[in-house]
Amino acid sequence: MTDAPPHRDGRYEDGAGESRGSLTRQVPAWLAAIAIAAAVVVCGALVWWGSRPAQRSSGSVQAEWVDLADQVKALARQGRHAEAIRASRASLELAEGAFGPSHPAMAEAWNDLAQSLVAAGELEGVEPMYARAIEIQSRIAGPDSVEVAGVVNNLALALQKLSRFDEAERLFQRVWSIYDGGLEPGHPWRATALNNLACLEDARGRHDAAQPLHERALALRERYLGPAHPDTAESLANLAVNAFERDASAEAEPLQRRALAIRERALGPSHPLTAASLVSLSAILRIHGSLDDAEWAALGGLAIRQQAFGLDHVLSAGALEAVAEVRAARGDVGSARDLFERAVAIRLRSGGVSLKTAAAIDRLLDCGAAADVSAEAFAARRHELLEAAGDIRARVLGENHRETQEALRRLADAAHASGDVARATEIEARIAAAVEAATAE
Repeated sequence: MTDAPPHRDGRYEDGAGESRGSLTRQVPAWLAAIAIAAAVVVCGALVWWGSRPAQRSSGSVQAEWVDLADQVKALARQGRHAEAIRASRASLELAEGAFGPSHPAMAEAWNDLAQSLVAAGELEGVEPMYARAIEIQSRIAGPDSVEVAGVVNNLALALQKLSRFDEAERLFQRVWSIYDGGLEPGHPWRATALNNLACLEDARGRHDAAQPLHERALALRERYLGPAHPDTAESLANLAVNAFERDASAEAEPLQRRALAIRERALGPSHPLTAASLVSLSAILRIHGSLDDAEWAALGGLAIRQQAFGLDHVLSAGALEAVAEVRAARGDVGSARDLFERAVAIRLRSGGVSLKTAAAIDRLLDCGAAADVSAEAFAARRHELLEAAGDIRARVLGENHRETQEALRRLADAAHASGDVARATEIEARIAAAVEAATAE
């Protein structure tokens, strides 16, 4: 009970204290204690009721989850991968709490989180996420459903990034089989499956085998999606890279310029896919002798990737290499060496096994030793890098591939030059065994 308001003279109103005192005197002490305890309980209950979280209906939870899942996909399209990862985790938590671990929403949430992580270059731990999504979808829609194929396709792409090419190929073939038998000829997912098979062949260095697959995917996308669709731009860009790798740079330039124009218009000038076209175009322009334009494109791609992923990301390494190539073409070997050194360090630290890493090592070694590095230190570093490049080519291309054999011969020569006869003999025996195995086939 509160005090009574004072009179103007500051004294309390007569009788206020007496009323409280008289009430206490008239009620037994034990009954007053019970009343006070009850009042405390009631007040506490009222406070809890007023402060509790508002209960959401199942319909509102579902709507909230749908909005969150849509947000994840929108962020991914915009290349805002860190935000997409945060939204994916929130989507997964909401779906599991609201629907349970085996609900179809959980399959989508697991797949979206894995996709967001892969897009950001964070591949560790994504395989069980895809596996969980596949398990849920298989139980609901069947193991040969297009829903399952979509997640299997994403898993295959992740395995390809990890250079687990044989596993990726089996999964891509499974996807194509499902799509080819279950989708109408104009469905865009058919083109996606062809595109992914083509990119796998490119990643393995089998560019002639990849070319017709790229061309089929492009034809489907142009026909059914239109010439200005981002997926059409993807096929144009991939075919341009394929042409460049086949030493057909004259074919590559108009393809990549078309892809760049579509991406700038449809996705924006700062999108990571726009950066991909810029970096690719830089290589083409450099080959054609347009060094100013090539450096502009490479620096533009680097700026976008640095903003999107940070400078120590493997995609930023690709842009650093593009700038380095232009600097080397200008005769600025010192700048080129520094850029290649940083790019190689990023790629090796990423743990991925890629022919791009081996190529970057080759270009770094082509730049020779810096002025402040001793001959002995450079020889040791050269041997270490040649070992890495040889192992990468053996894993990706096979032991008896021409490029692998050339890499191993360079390594054997380096071992001889450093006086390590035992190591040189070991490498030469490895080369001979690969040649013998190839002849036997």
